[in-house]
Amino acid sequence: MSLMLQRDPRAFTGIARDRAFPRELRWHTSGMATPTRTHGPAAGSIHLSTFSDKVRAVSPRTWHLATLAAGLVFILWLQKDQWFFFDEWAFLEPNHPGLFAPHVGHWSTSPLLIFIGLRKWFGLGSYFPFALGVTLIHLAAAHLTWRISIRSGANAWVATAVASVFIALGAGSENILWAFQIGYLGAIALGLFAFLLAMTPHITRGRFVTVVAIALFSLTWSGTSIPLVAATAAILWAKSGKRPAITFAAITGLVYLSWYVAFALGSPSNPATGGLGLHKVLVQMPEFIGVMLLLGFQSVFPVWGTGTLVLLGLATWLVLVRWKRLSVPGLLPAMILTGAAALFAFMSAFSRAEFSVGSGRSSRYVYYIVLLLLPLCALALSRLWDRGIAWRTSIAAALAILLVFQGSQLASAAAAESGRELGSEHVISAALYLWVSDPKSVDLTAQPDPQWAPDVNLGDVVVMYEGGQLPISNFSSGDLARAVANVGVKP
Repeated sequence: MSLMLQRDPRAFTGIARDRAFPRELRWHTSGMATPTRTHGPAAGSIHLSTFSDKVRAVSPRTWHLATLAAGLVFILWLQKDQWFFFDEWAFLEPNHPGLFAPHVGHWSTSPLLIFIGLRKWFGLGSYFPFALGVTLIHLAAAHLTWRISIRSGANAWVATAVASVFIALGAGSENILWAFQIGYLGAIALGLFAFLLAMTPHITRGRFVTVVAIALFSLTWSGTSIPLVAATAAILWAKSGKRPAITFAAITGLVYLSWYVAFALGSPSNPATGGLGLHKVLVQMPEFIGVMLLLGFQSVFPVWGTGTLVLLGLATWLVLVRWKRLSVPGLLPAMILTGAAALFAFMSAFSRAEFSVGSGRSSRYVYYIVLLLLPLCALALSRLWDRGIAWRTSIAAALAILLVFQGSQLASAAAAESGRELGSEHVISAALYLWVSDPKSVDLTAQPDPQWAPDVNLGDVVVMYEGGQLPISNFSSGDLARAVANVGVKP
């Protein structure tokens, strides 16, 4: 006798509701073989006849957690040959900046404290503790975006597949592989957490206080939290009314403005923005944003022009939704995050267009833009997913191709970075060896690697070496020759 089960229609709008169903009765995909009742010793139990049936019976939540675990292993494996590079030394050097001093215009108290703590607790003999921190925060951002997508009404399977591509986003490799970006990503993850909590209608006082606290904490990580703080204010207005939204905006705005006036205003570390001249507003900033969207976003896709088509497709869908008054439950949060992406693009163009228009395609910007557009993409794909098996197959195949492409891009970026970073490690070790061999033969004020470690001189490196935090690693004769050229006392 077979036991007929009906597909649970709620499985396509989220996974939270199916907690009331026994795990073996949850029904998330169409085309699944009907479970059967067995006889004999296991009479009354329900089983699935094939391995593929068992695979398809796993919930989207389980698949998502599996992709997070796989992503953790994959990314940490890629980082096995990474080392400290460029801005990281600004936080690692013994004479680090003040706790509230800006770093390139960003409030960076939290990442600075993390770097100081990791240096003291683990030393600089291994990059692993630093890599683990940024990787966990990247995965937290992916998970929060997945939850926001499902809360916004995206199909749970679609949200899971889209999030898996983001986990391996080679187009955003700088944020995933470089431990220094823990501040950049920490601000984003905390901002997403505050946004998710604020999505609750008629927010309670306790939850509101929690949202404010998380948003304030996010500001201490990086200025990348600002677009999400603005998005949180917007979702509060939409879900709970103008009073909590205005209160939230006033508190976070006042705290950030107070920090800026007290510590950042006039700081030499702030980037030269060049103001808002007519040429910048009409030419440089539009060029920067165009490069970010058309060239940067294109790096997500293996075929040239696909990125532009995707952006045009999303825009066309939104126009049709508005024009035909289509009902898309949950679209508002996704649209607010899309607005946050636009705000981030404007902020980046204002602060960086004067420096380099071409830097708009930087992987750190691509990462953030893609992240903020994910809920909207998941919603749009969910509409196509519901059209039948042909669309589902096409979407699954396209996302699988993207996953492989992005994973390979991430691996290539890791290989390129490790060559540069290990070279820096070797020349710094060679400089330390020169000091150990003959302290009088080197200049402690010289930089052992001015190209990739400009924030430290040999004296800083010696202090960390004597403190047992920086060991001497292997180096070649070529590295030794470079060290002599960089720090050797000139005759």
